[in-house]
Amino acid sequence: MKKLTHSGNIILIGFGMMLIFMSVLVYKAMQQDIQVVGNNYYQEEMDFTNRLQARDNTAPYENKIDLKLSAATITLQIPQELAVQLQTGKVVFFCTSEQKYDTTVALTNNTSGNYTFNTTGWKKTGYTAKISFTSANKNYYKEIPLAL
Repeated sequence: MKKLTHSGNIILIGFGMMLIFMSVLVYKAMQQDIQVVGNNYYQEEMDFTNRLQARDNTAPYENKIDLKLSAATITLQIPQELAVQLQTGKVVFFCTSEQKYDTTVALTNNTSGNYTFNTTGWKKTGYTAKISFTSANKNYYKEIPLAL
């Protein structure tokens, strides 16, 4: 009887195990759900320069635009002088793990600058609040990470 631990046999067994391992990895990779950040990705990139300008407009109000979390609500505070002249606005709560949990809320002008959003039924995960609005014909944009 020949030795099974011959160096050629060990190399063949190692090669076979490597093929099995790689096959399992390929199978697992094929089962993953790959999501695109947005359906209109290229249009969003075209608007990137506008967003940079909006971020520059937001710089003087950087500390005045803030989110506060409570048990079942999120409160957005924007400066009163911007809230009174608000023309259009929205907050996109971008779920970092799954697109289907993204939530978009419209903003309207008010005198206080406080906006409250109900988070009942939202997935308890990480979100990025993408706040964008137009006030007095100037665009403003800020992103705030938050975890529910």
